[in-house]
Amino acid sequence: MVIEASLTTNQFVRISILRHLHRSHFFFFAATCSIVTAYAIYSDRLIFLLVAWVPFAIYLAVGIVGIIQSSAANDRPYLLKTRYELSNKGIVVSNERGKSMLEWKHFSDSKLMLGCYVLFLHAGPMLAIPQTAIAPEQVNQFETMLAKYISE
Repeated sequence: MVIEASLTTNQFVRISILRHLHRSHFFFFAATCSIVTAYAIYSDRLIFLLVAWVPFAIYLAVGIVGIIQSSAANDRPYLLKTRYELSNKGIVVSNERGKSMLEWKHFSDSKLMLGCYVLFLHAGPMLAIPQTAIAPEQVNQFETMLAKYISE
């Protein structure tokens, strides 16, 4: 099966922000912020709100600024037209910048998010294939391959 697609800048930014908010660091900062905020309110020591909210706000801001900077250049590999060749061995990903083979064993999960099929690699990166890039007659085959090879 062959799919040719490119992410829009908007899709990249939205998926990246969602991914940023699902990292373990986010949950650590959110939990810490919640606990310290509850303590600050309960003990009437509102100065502790700075201890909680400043690092949390910095974490969010640094992530969002990084995502926006990453999406600024149109020649980024994830914004280029990309060809995905799916087989029983894995996915060959190619665009004008290069070509690589990702075996199915390198993928940990797949989800339909924000109108894209997002395939997560064990190492952390992900592939995002817009749902609109897959022909209606290929959707069932594509989803079957994902379920078969990624869930093994």
